[in-house]
Amino acid sequence: MAVPAARNVYSYAREAKEQKKFLDLFKDQVAGNIHAWMVTRQATATRDEGTGTYRRIHEIAIMGYYSVNDAQNSEGAFQSIVEDVCAAFDPLALRQYDGAYDWSQPIQVEGPTVLMYGQYLCHAVKLIHRVEELIYDQPTQ
Repeated sequence: MAVPAARNVYSYAREAKEQKKFLDLFKDQVAGNIHAWMVTRQATATRDEGTGTYRRIHEIAIMGYYSVNDAQNSEGAFQSIVEDVCAAFDPLALRQYDGAYDWSQPIQVEGPTVLMYGQYLCHAVKLIHRVEELIYDQPTQ
């Protein structure tokens, strides 16, 4: 489920103390701007579903950062990439991750906003993907 326009995509939240490491992680080496996406679990709620079953609802956060450049309409470019990422999760079959999950919502967009990320003014967004799995307790013998 790759999104060609998304750069520096990490399957976990990354940070860096030193400027060089920050740029190594988050700078788009082709365009020269800060552009990164990170995926992490934000929360998991659990509900009883009846005898021997329960449901886990995972909130997966996908955070995106993109350097502000007003002269080049960076906000428009970033919004377009956000839509591309959301669209990658549209087909229900993809959102079930090959049967690993029972149900998932389409992506929800929180933000976007502008903030300082490291030493850079960036567009930022948090995308939330909720996925549910039904767990069946196995009787002990």
